[in-house]
Amino acid sequence: MNNKAKYILNELLWRGIAIVAVLYIFSLLVLWTSNKKIIFWEWIIFGIGLTVALLFFNMYVKYLKSKHLFKIYTEIDKNQAGKINNFIRLFGTEGNSEEDLFFRGYSFSKERISDLERELINSGVNLHKDEIYQLLILFIQEKEANHTKGSI
Repeated sequence: MNNKAKYILNELLWRGIAIVAVLYIFSLLVLWTSNKKIIFWEWIIFGIGLTVALLFFNMYVKYLKSKHLFKIYTEIDKNQAGKINNFIRLFGTEGNSEEDLFFRGYSFSKERISDLERELINSGVNLHKDEIYQLLILFIQEKEANHTKGSI
């Protein structure tokens, strides 16, 4: 799934959440004005509990993703890390922002990502496309941080 599709899905998700929130607030107003105060307070508690549960679930999913990515990052040996850094250096500046992955001035086409995926599989690292994207972003961040430290 490319960045544009992820953006569209994210927008649809937030619009859906906004619609549900408006309907929830409207139903709370109806309950408040209809002398059903007990049900009103039950819905308030339910809404707060659901919000807290969703926030914790979101934090847990992000934690699991970062833990998985860190595990992948630590399992990559120096030879494979050198291949990824060479890939970034050679092919990271030839695309444009319309390409599949664009991050901090680096852009990669789908074909180049597929080439990297095949090379990593041949090296013994089996990753999904999304994991390769996240791994490239992690390597680019590390490269840019080292570059910034060296220039200050």
